[in-house]
Amino acid sequence: MPALDVIRHDAVSALRRALPGYECEVRFSFEEPWTSDRISPEAHEQMRAIGIAPPGTKAVPVLVALGRPLPAGPCPYCSSEDTEAAGGFGPTPCRAVAYCRACRNPFETFKPKR
Repeated sequence: MPALDVIRHDAVSALRRALPGYECEVRFSFEEPWTSDRISPEAHEQMRAIGIAPPGTKAVPVLVALGRPLPAGPCPYCSSEDTEAAGGFGPTPCRAVAYCRACRNPFETFKPKR
């Protein structure tokens, strides 16, 4: 997993800057899998502030009428529910691009849990 090497390097670099003269070791554990349920309410607000719709607590319907786009959850800019999933792909496997019809802003959102 190449991303883990980058994360390890960045964490060690930040710790060395914050605590000069100390050595550190970064280890990863996969015993408790990470889920978006572990994102704190404060982190949800920070995500909204930078234009990412955090994963919601409402389930996104899986069955939709043909020709109708999937709802994407509330817009992080104007809180409108008049949104749609603009595509199934995003910058990571768990994120997607969405569009708000009310304020006309695109935004990132988390894909629903399967």
